[in-house]
Parts: sequence; structure tokens; C-alpha cells
Amino acid sequence: MNDPQPGTVLVVLGDDSADRPGFMLGDSRLSLGAGAEDDVYLNGVGVVPGHLRLVFLEGRMTLLSAVEEVRVDGQPVDTYPFDVQPRQVISLSPDTHLAYGLAGSEWPAAPPWPVAEEAAETAAVQAEPAPLVASPARGAQPMSKRARVIHGARWAAVGLSAATVIVVGLVATDLAWGIRESVIPGEVAIERSEDVLKKLLASDPENYRSVLLTVRDDGALALTGFVDSEDAYQKLAQQVRQQTVSSGGNVRTDVLTAARLDALVRDSLVRFPLVPRLEVAPEAIVVTVSGVKLEKDIMDRVESDLLRLGSRTLPRKLEVDFRLQDAYKLVQDVSRALLASPATRDLQFEIDERGGHITGLVPAALESEAVAAALQVKKTFESQLPLRIDLKVDAKLNFNVVSLTQGGNAPTATLVQRGRVQTFRLGEMVFGVGELLDIRSDGVKIAVGRREVFMPLSR
Repeated sequence: MNDPQPGTVLVVLGDDSADRPGFMLGDSRLSLGAGAEDDVYLNGVGVVPGHLRLVFLEGRMTLLSAVEEVRVDGQPVDTYPFDVQPRQVISLSPDTHLAYGLAGSEWPAAPPWPVAEEAAETAAVQAEPAPLVASPARGAQPMSKRARVIHGARWAAVGLSAATVIVVGLVATDLAWGIRESVIPGEVAIERSEDVLKKLLASDPENYRSVLLTVRDDGALALTGFVDSEDAYQKLAQQVRQQTVSSGGNVRTDVLTAARLDALVRDSLVRFPLVPRLEVAPEAIVVTVSGVKLEKDIMDRVESDLLRLGSRTLPRKLEVDFRLQDAYKLVQDVSRALLASPATRDLQFEIDERGGHITGLVPAALESEAVAAALQVKKTFESQLPLRIDLKVDAKLNFNVVSLTQGGNAPTATLVQRGRVQTFRLGEMVFGVGELLDIRSDGVKIAVGRREVFMPLSR
């Protein structure tokens, strides 16, 4: 319970990776293809380096450009930018199909790539009968002087016509590209986006004082830093999305808030029995990590991964403080807390690679009491260790212990099941469920199969 919400992932359809977490998507601009410099490497047949560029912001994906054919749900994409909805199929080649959505989604089937139709057209062209050509004369006949002049004039006319077509085509192409550049030239669009973003940052210096706007080596704009206000971040993110589309994908944001930084930190620690806590100050951000002591090389790697996030919080400094305990001590402390409540004294606790795990089988009559007590234990220790609760309910144990008598030769226990009141002695079967093994001052112990279950006295 209280598991984190699934993130948005990009998966390859028709591959085992579609059943795994896939490529986790964050607000960024990505290049997909078969090149070493691509953010997402795809080695399908027909996929080329830099095959597709896209931007993912605020849960929405937009295709920016492509150097080869790209299809969405089987239809070719002719104009960019092009918005793609979650679980739509993005096809880059006959055997390379992608989709994005929440992790664990039911992914769609990849539509067929129209290779069969293209092959049929090619085969039809090849099957056309060759044109009939008259058999050549046995010997070449000499041309007269007049015929040679006419023949040369015809070839000159053909050459002049071809040159005219080429020149006209080049001029038209130049004019077309000139018109395109005059409408949305890349440099001008980026400069306009830079002006818009600078004005926005200047309009709220208190919230945007840590945000830096820089121009990268490739000419794109980059926003980094930390924003305290979530509302201010949303306002900035909305403007970034608009400028990203306007500039052809040349605006990138790595700006963080406390919630987003906390999510990134927790993602880094998800494979370890560790829990973080963030403290944000005007000059620094301190990440306090609590949990189980691990081997030194593992802790060094964890610290290195967390400190890498510091480049995204500049100019604020990111500091990491470890406050770890021995696993044995944590197990003793949590087990002692479970024993303190009769409803949870039979529960088990262990520590695995994800943190603490409370498990056990609870009687149906004590379900609400056991769950409440287990949640209280989790709340007590959640700052020291990530805890999970996994309780199962035994529907047969649906009775309450209302009174006990001890001493003498025949101690008894009085139990109630669905309004039915009955008194039992040691060794007797309790409502046909199990044998009454022991009667204590605070409850009874019943043998249910190979298990011994403690039923506390109702207060």
C-alpha cells in the first residue's frame, strides 16, 4: 500500500522490453535512432541515426522532425510538429514500433508496415512487357550533311530544354526555402523565444532567482535551476512548451521543484532500503538519507548518483547527509513495536532490498484493528526506513474472545461468532476451525492447521 504512482515510459512494441519499465520519460527533448549520439538507441532494420526528434513536456509528446519516414497508427506523418497521444503507435520501420504511456499499461499491437503494397507495385512494374523495338538494320547507313545538321539541332534543343528545367527548379527551390526561412528562420525563432523567457523570469525575481537561461553549444536554449513555488514552475513550464514548439524543439528545461527533485531522489534509491528527506534553503538543498547500512562501494555509488543531480539545482548547492542504522537494530525495533499490539503480535517483519516488509495472516474479526496497528508502526518508522505492508485475511477466524477464566483444572474461554456465544475448554475445537491450545490473561491461542494463531481478548 502507498506504492508510488507509475511514471510515463517509452516502450518498444513486440519486444521483451515492452513488459519491463522501458525508457522512463521526463520533460526533455530526445533524439531516437541508430546513432551513438541518439538519446534512445534503436537498431531495427531501416532505422538511421537521428531518425526522429521529439519533445516530451508535462505528459505530452510532440514529434518535431524526422530524416526518414515515420508513421503514427499506420499513417505517414507529413507535417511537423505532430502531437502523439498516449498508446498511439509510432513506427520508424517495418520492425520498429514504439508507444508511450503509464508504466504497466496494456500496450497496443503494432500495425503492419505497408511493405507488401510497395513490393506488389514494384513487381507489377517489373512484370510489364517490354516495348516492341524494331530490329536494327544490318548495317549503319551514313547520314547526309542535311540530316546531320537537323540531328544536331534537335540534340541542342533537348539540352537547352533540360537546362531550362533544371534552372527553373533550382530557382523555385531557392524561392521556396527562402519563403520558409522568412517565415520561421531557426535563429530568429530562438531569439524570440529567448526574449519571451527572459521577460518571464524577470517578471517574478523572487521565484525565478535560481533559474538560469543559457545558450548551449548547438544553439538551443537551456533552463536550469530550482523553483520553490509549484505555481511558478507550472507557469514557466507552460511557456517553455509554447516556445519549444515555436523554436522547432530548441528549448529545453531541467528546472526542478522540491516535489520533482524528491521524485528523482526516490527513483535513485528505489533499489535500496533507504528513504530520503529534503530540506530546501535559499543557498543549499540538503538530502538526508536514512535506512540500513550497506557496503561502502554501494553507498559510494548511491552518493555519486545523488550528487549528479546537483548540476540541475545550480546555483543552489546540493548536499547529501547519510543517517544509517544496522539492519539488526531496525528489525528489533520494528518487531518490538508489532508485539506491543495484540492485533499485530503474530505478524512478521523482514528487511529486503526495497526496505522493510510487514507480512502475516490476520483473523477476519481483527482485520481493521490489525491494519490500523500496522499503519501506526509504519508511520512511526517511515522516516527511518521505507516500509511496506502486505496482510492477508483468514475468513474462517471470524469470531471474538469476550471472556476468559483461568485457574483450577478447567480454564475456559467464551467466544462469539455471528451472535452465537459458546464456551470452550482446552483441547476442544473452536467453531470447527481449530483446537484451543492455550488460554492466557489477554487472549487465546488456536491451532489452525499447522499454524498457531493468537486471538486477543476484546476490550
